[in-house]
Amino acid sequence: MPVVVREVESARTALATAPAGRLVTTAAGGMRLRDYLPARTFELAAHCLDISGGGLCSQR
Repeated sequence: MPVVVREVESARTALATAPAGRLVTTAAGGMRLRDYLPARTFELAAHCLDISGGGLCSQR
């Protein structure tokens, strides 16, 4: 099994068993896991677009 597939399965298992109100510590304070993950996923996608040159701030 490829490493990526193994890691995805591990993450899915961890998320499925996490308590509903699980808090994640951030530099700005605590955030619920259900709020933290979508925010971080969006940030990752936005930065990947910036790095690739396809972001909103790219010059055309």
